[in-house]
Amino acid sequence: MNNAEPTKSVNAEATKQPPAAITSETVQGAQNAQTAKNIAPISVMADSIKPDMPVVCSKGAQFAVVDHMQGADSIKLKKDEKGQHHFISLKWVTSVDGKVHIDRPAEQAIREWRTEP
Repeated sequence: MNNAEPTKSVNAEATKQPPAAITSETVQGAQNAQTAKNIAPISVMADSIKPDMPVVCSKGAQFAVVDHMQGADSIKLKKDEKGQHHFISLKWVTSVDGKVHIDRPAEQAIREWRTEP
């Protein structure tokens, strides 16, 4: 006769922790992680940026045209209507697919672009 007690199964539902609260920080962190996975290395994007490519803001509107790459981390834009070149950081670029897509609206990019490399 076997005196050993039968093995008790543990209810899996009873051992689960309650789900963590989803906050805006949690959602933003997940979005940042997803975005980071989808962005090509900067050196690959720099090699893909060519003269005369449209520069498109995060809202999908074109606001500038590439003149050429300036150094390793700046994009020189063609002259605006006042005859001024502007420079944007390569760090702003999220993708290149015949157009240079950046991570901010045009209004913000125009406020933040530089007139010197």
